[in-house]
Amino acid sequence: MLDAAIEVVETVELTPEAIQAGLRERIVEGMGIKPKFAFAPIRVAISGRRVSPPLFESVEILGRDSSLARLRALRARL
Repeated sequence: MLDAAIEVVETVELTPEAIQAGLRERIVEGMGIKPKFAFAPIRVAISGRRVSPPLFESVEILGRDSSLARLRALRARL
């Protein structure tokens, strides 16, 4: 899931709508994973917590470089 999230954040326009659509298409629909389970590891990577401010807006605010760094850091840690 983290690899898929990295691919999405690398390629989509950084708006909450585009991020959500990209993640849903790639992970929820493409891998058949329920959103609750699909977005949990991404949320932890981005915010460091299981409960956080809205995920897609957080990615937008952090920006592409910081979001990618956080996703890659969690992937490397696992």
